[in-house]
Amino acid sequence: MKRLIVRVVGLAIVIALALTVVLTGAAGAKVASSPVTQQPTITNFHMSDSCDGPDITLFPADTETVYVVFDYSDMHGEEWRIKVMDIVGVALYNETHSYTGSGSECITITHTSGPIPSGTYQTQIYSGIFPINTLYWYVRPGGPGEITSLRMSISPDGPSETEFIEGTRTVWAIFDYAGMTENEVGILVFEEEGGYANVISTGVSLIGSGTKAISVTHRLAAGFPAGQYRTHVVKDGFVDGIENWSLVTEGATSTPTPVPATATATPVPSTPTPIPATATATPMPMPPTPTSVPATPYPGLPTPTPTLALPTPTSTSAPPTPTLAPGQPTPTPMPPTPTLAPGQPTPTPMPPTPTLPMATEVSLTPTPVTLPPTATLTPATAEAMSPSPTPATALPTPTTALTPKFTPVPAATAEGSRSFLVVAGYIGVAVVLGSLALFLWQRRSS
Repeated sequence: MKRLIVRVVGLAIVIALALTVVLTGAAGAKVASSPVTQQPTITNFHMSDSCDGPDITLFPADTETVYVVFDYSDMHGEEWRIKVMDIVGVALYNETHSYTGSGSECITITHTSGPIPSGTYQTQIYSGIFPINTLYWYVRPGGPGEITSLRMSISPDGPSETEFIEGTRTVWAIFDYAGMTENEVGILVFEEEGGYANVISTGVSLIGSGTKAISVTHRLAAGFPAGQYRTHVVKDGFVDGIENWSLVTEGATSTPTPVPATATATPVPSTPTPIPATATATPMPMPPTPTSVPATPYPGLPTPTPTLALPTPTSTSAPPTPTLAPGQPTPTPMPPTPTLAPGQPTPTPMPPTPTLPMATEVSLTPTPVTLPPTATLTPATAEAMSPSPTPATALPTPTTALTPKFTPVPAATAEGSRSFLVVAGYIGVAVVLGSLALFLWQRRSS
């Protein structure tokens, strides 16, 4: 009896495994044969003055017709609503379209009362009840006054620039104007996503014609983060000029701040008559760390300007025993520390002095001479020797694209889940049938 039970159980298990293998292979073949369904996508969404025209954000006054242009792909008869409205929500266009396959769309937008009034407008594409694409565009104001040649620069009279170094805090909007009659003009700056940038700018009242520069300063001390920006010149509340620019981490030199690696000694005006020296310089012990020490010019002779590296203004030393003939331009390098006259402060012992290359040759005689004991650095010299600090680099701010896109999701995922459930169901049926057969066999045997 026990052997019979074992055989029945084994037969049921074998039948269940065989059904599992067959059904799993069939489900896998079905999933593999299902094509991946692409999601519908809208790209190249912009406004223009014609169906094949360029991307335009600011239209001139008295514009009568504008066009909504975009490309679509992988459409399957979905419905898309296109809506164009002014700043207060009055619709110029609000229609639903259905697309299949891939192609391009061009929708004509007009105003019921003639030319499109000056102001701010937005165009949106809806998928369902929420817009998936939104862009703003503007019509310039009419009437007196006109703003032209808007450009951005690093200074109020600098050249036009479209890229600035990340961390720049102040930029300038420069433009030409004509025919102004006390028009109020200001500057607005927007980030790529359309939000107003965190800046400080002051408007002005303009009369007549000329050129004006208005500063734009970021409120944070770290300056503008990296990204794309758009400047609006607003005249009497209406956008009258637009310029795009950006902050980059490399490739721009809008704020050149040289960082000198070495300092250069300031020349001292010479006198026509050289002054001979009579004292003899006595060398002092030198510390072990070598540091470059500038040569002290002889009074009355042209001053050499070798490249130096002085951390702080220090006293210079005199050469051992050279004698200069009148009219000779350049002394030889000096030993570290001269003998000080009474009343003078004791200088810090100087390190060994390396030999500096000179522009001219110097003839020496055995007669020992000395030079004035110390050289005094002026405040201007000390300031020139101090390295200029470089601006701190801010972390780049990630930006997002204006036009969101759909991410294709393979249909095989849902199909595979459904097939797995089918296989699991067949396995369960096989186990139940095997158990029922075992039970009936036991009843018959007993």
